[in-house]
Amino acid sequence: MRFDTQNSDAETTTRTSSANNNPVLEFVLNVAETANYVWEHYLEWIIDVSWGKALLAGLLTLILGGMLHLHSFANLLVLGSLLLKCFIGKESETEVKPKEHIDRPEES
Repeated sequence: MRFDTQNSDAETTTRTSSANNNPVLEFVLNVAETANYVWEHYLEWIIDVSWGKALLAGLLTLILGGMLHLHSFANLLVLGSLLLKCFIGKESETEVKPKEHIDRPEES
């Protein structure tokens, strides 16, 4: 799964020129860019990983979240991951293949 990055050079140039004067803006833009990078790779991983590995990762996340007292965050992360896995399939699976019609001679 690739995302369109054609305008990234122009956006980066615009952001850099406006962020040179403002370090807070530069920090926020870097955080947003990093969050976008992490989100894209997370989605790619969710799409490509098998159901078994996804469930194992979810179980380990729930255990770790319980140990660190982050129950609600772990629950949201696992539930969100499973919903993404359900509704965002691989591109090859989501493409509708046309049914092949077999021409058979009609019997009289």
